[in-house]
Amino acid sequence: PSGFVGKGCCFGGVDEWQIGAEGILVPKTTSGSFIELAPSLLEEVIPYADKRRIPPLESVIEIKDDNKNIIQKDTGVYQKYVICILQQSNALYRQVNITVNDTEVEVQLKKVYNNSSWEEGGRDYIVGSGIAEGLMWKENRPGLKIDGHETCEIDYCALHPRIAAELSGTRLEKDFDPYHINIEGYSAIGLRTICKLSLIVCLNAGYSQLAKPGSKGSAENAIKAVRHELYRNGMLQGMIDNKDVPNNILYRDIIQKLAERNPYLMEWMLNPKGLFLQNLDSQMMDIILDRFNRI
Repeated sequence: PSGFVGKGCCFGGVDEWQIGAEGILVPKTTSGSFIELAPSLLEEVIPYADKRRIPPLESVIEIKDDNKNIIQKDTGVYQKYVICILQQSNALYRQVNITVNDTEVEVQLKKVYNNSSWEEGGRDYIVGSGIAEGLMWKENRPGLKIDGHETCEIDYCALHPRIAAELSGTRLEKDFDPYHINIEGYSAIGLRTICKLSLIVCLNAGYSQLAKPGSKGSAENAIKAVRHELYRNGMLQGMIDNKDVPNNILYRDIIQKLAERNPYLMEWMLNPKGLFLQNLDSQMMDIILDRFNRI
């Protein structure tokens, strides 16, 4: 309608994506069929049944410096596109009842970038009572419902190692498991849990909470970070009690065996490149959210 001219944001829809020269997802083919209205117009265009009590987020993206302080930085075209996606997602969440194990929760999304760069980090985080109710805990996800309808979870297996392999020019077989090694004294599930956490930490060792500036890439810091995560959430004691892992876990041996199984990761492990992989991961999330919003 002519009364809306100048008030909305128009974006060409992206039909197909590709990884550009710098490893960033960029549009390959686009169309002009998708028009995204500014958030202020959503109430005028869409029947708006606001079922949430918490106010809408004023800012849906944050960027932090090396010390994790929130800073201000000019947004580019892609960041404006992401802002529209998250604002629309949050507006849609406000129109439905979201429950986890029959407890109603309030959900909004925000995206956080790191190291003063739009190309590092960018993960989406939940804001609202969904955090306290453990909305995304593995054991609670089967109980997640939207307006009473059951939901399902689709998982990308070993996503970050597979992205790193692709960028390193290594093709992994479909059934290849980067976390599969054999060590006596561990159950299969216990060892895989330790391996998965260890490999993820090694891919992010450069910015781990326990890897301070000046000691990036340190195996000792990676081991400390793995121990910290296992103790922090009580996972380790539970695995010891179940005899899934021994009392004395040889983390260095596990990391060494993981490196031997995944030689394509040598340039990525114990090297602060994990935030770049996380950024590609987040761009995939943007595409999925965009498509789901349209549906």
